[in-house]
Amino acid sequence: QNRDDWSVWLRPDQVKSTNGTTTGADTLLVVMTSASCPFNTETVAHAFDPSAMAYIEMASDSSIYGLAADYIAKHVAEASPHSRRVQATNASCDSHDTSDSEDEDSLDSDMSALHMKQCARPTALTIGLGLFSFTFGGEESLHALHETVGEPVANGCGSVEMFTRLVLFAPKASGGLELLQSFCDKLIADSERTRKDMFSIYRFDVRRQYWRREVRAKARPIESVVLPGATKDKLVADIDNFLSPKTAKWYGMHGVPYRRSYLFHGVPGSGKTSLLQAVAGKYERNLCFLAPAHPDVTDDMLKTAVQNTPAKSLLVLEDIDALFEKDRTPKVSKSPLTFSGLLNALDGVGASKGSLIVLTSNFRDRLDAALIRPGRVDLHVEFGHATGEQMSKLFGQFYPRAPSADAALFAERTLAVLDGRSVAMCALQHYFITSRTRSAAEAIEHVEEIAEELTLTRAEAASPAADGKESTTEKKATTSKERPKKPKGAAPPPPVHVHVHLGGANEVPTHDGADGCDGDDADE
Repeated sequence: QNRDDWSVWLRPDQVKSTNGTTTGADTLLVVMTSASCPFNTETVAHAFDPSAMAYIEMASDSSIYGLAADYIAKHVAEASPHSRRVQATNASCDSHDTSDSEDEDSLDSDMSALHMKQCARPTALTIGLGLFSFTFGGEESLHALHETVGEPVANGCGSVEMFTRLVLFAPKASGGLELLQSFCDKLIADSERTRKDMFSIYRFDVRRQYWRREVRAKARPIESVVLPGATKDKLVADIDNFLSPKTAKWYGMHGVPYRRSYLFHGVPGSGKTSLLQAVAGKYERNLCFLAPAHPDVTDDMLKTAVQNTPAKSLLVLEDIDALFEKDRTPKVSKSPLTFSGLLNALDGVGASKGSLIVLTSNFRDRLDAALIRPGRVDLHVEFGHATGEQMSKLFGQFYPRAPSADAALFAERTLAVLDGRSVAMCALQHYFITSRTRSAAEAIEHVEEIAEELTLTRAEAASPAADGKESTTEKKATTSKERPKKPKGAAPPPPVHVHVHLGGANEVPTHDGADGCDGDDADE
């Protein structure tokens, strides 16, 4: 650039030299040049005097970058460039309809009308490249320069991208940096604000190391979660007591970190995730999922993630039993996370006042005692197989107009056909979904299908094929059934190339403009 204010950044890397040979990893090479000023003054001089402006820079991999870009797109001045980027949002077109004008759950609703109400995911506009003017707090002289820098480089997803940055400007006479900082503070506060009957779901982006909001969802009533009454009542009473002003004052007086930790453990598909969503809605909390079993999570990263959760959050550490054996040896190959690092992260949860944290596990007996001792986990909530009470309640939810005697009869007959065997709540829900065209009487009449499905599922799980020990005869029979014979002389099928992005490479977050390509989006 032939400019005196440009400097060279060097880093070790492995590159091919001009003769095609690969240099060593300790070779220093120029990877980028950057100016001491994060913009070219000639680019903005036609719009304002750069010397009269204070400015801040945002990189595209920062959490606030997407928030700022979205805000500017909605508040841009008419004279600014009409450059925009379009992206698909995560919400369906009817997800924002919170009106009570019609009951979509009514049994008398026209299903064809409901189908017409649904549509493809809507799009959202954010700013494109260029120099924009926008308003904030009545101040009309704020500006934003959105530009790409340098040459395209390969990313971890096998594609290329360019470094993108956003520079915001405010007149020094109007507050300058203070005004810009207030703007950023408001963006974060607005994005983390909770409201009645709604909650936001966040996941920790391991690659960029910030909390990424995935979707804002409508909360379900906690009464709709079918659990044994004693279990649900005990949890709700505990949270109510913890969040009371009297309890908060007591914690402060005694110098005890104001946090509450829970262990949700038990059968897969028994309602752990459903209860988490209902609790987040009831207490107006952001629901933050963190998968510490991700192979790139380090001790420092985990501690930072836990301490920097969005405001008013319910933090969920998923599948905590997938991290370490009871002798504390790692279960995740080559994971840099240590057992002591996990404990330190949990002990640091008190950074946010009134913290709620939930550890989830399918196997409590596989957890080290130090991980779930009193002080780290305050209440253990067990999720077991479906009880007669749950069977009756679930029937009532799917057939709200049926008499209570039918619900009791369904539970009685289901327990009879199971003949002492246990069944998960997800299996019962699956039965009601497959019986959605049946009447209540027909659903009761065909309960033997629940036992048949359970028998089939367990037989498949216990079969030799499940362990990779399928006999040659069985394999040949399966192959002959499932693969039609190829006609004589037929051309071989064309090769199929499959390109897979793990964890949302094509997913566009609802509030930030950066795509993720890490695999930390596993669900229970």
